[in-house]
Amino acid sequence: PTAEPALGSEIVVSALDNQQLRPAVAYNRKHREYLVVWQNNWPGNRDVYGQRIGEDGKLRSWFAISAGPNDRVQPSVAYDPVNDRYLVTWAYDISGNNTNWDVRGRIIPWDGPSPALTEFVICDWSTTQWNPEVTYGRAQEEFLVVWWTDHPSVPDYVSGRRINASAGAPADKAFAIAYHASQQRVLPDVAYNLSRNEYLVTYHDGLDIWGTRLQGNGNILGGGEFGIAGWPDAEINPTVASCDQADQYLVVWQSLQAGTQYD
Repeated sequence: PTAEPALGSEIVVSALDNQQLRPAVAYNRKHREYLVVWQNNWPGNRDVYGQRIGEDGKLRSWFAISAGPNDRVQPSVAYDPVNDRYLVTWAYDISGNNTNWDVRGRIIPWDGPSPALTEFVICDWSTTQWNPEVTYGRAQEEFLVVWWTDHPSVPDYVSGRRINASAGAPADKAFAIAYHASQQRVLPDVAYNLSRNEYLVTYHDGLDIWGTRLQGNGNILGGGEFGIAGWPDAEINPTVASCDQADQYLVVWQSLQAGTQYD
């Protein structure tokens, strides 16, 4: 098929003299701009930066979000329209030797970081926490952060924590979202549905795609986990978005076809 023409020209978000990986983006409707965050790979260190970009594609400002000793990787970002600011999350190598990764976050005002709003701990369990993803829940004015917990003695599982948006601090304790006694649950994503005041968390077990719905207060809905895709070959790496007006979600993933290539 013939490709549709691009709507705009390519934008160089960051051209630092190092590797920039794992970009994520959120839209700010009040100021008609985007915040793009990413992971910088420097020699011997990794950190998280951000860049504001206008609707016209012009770069507005860039800044460090979390830097210093030990690695910061896998950033995610969501926008809070009530307080006009973002929550950026990432995985942090607390020990500095790749043996214990935590989840941290920082509230970022719409026009750039504030020295008064420093990074805070979202999860500091002794296990490793990977791939945090964040979304904003409008009805209760909070964020939900989800991640993959890599545990040494049980199958990996999906966890989460609610973050009070106005306080910029956790609203309750971290909790398990999806656990199976013999199968892993990894690489979660999350979306919020305002029409129902609920979240959908998606993830995979290495072969199939699964989902769990949560109320706005974090309670699990509908009898817990349900299957989304279970074809004969492997389905992995799901991502999810919500359409409030239609009261539905769209989930997409990679699907291994005939054991040879991913579609």
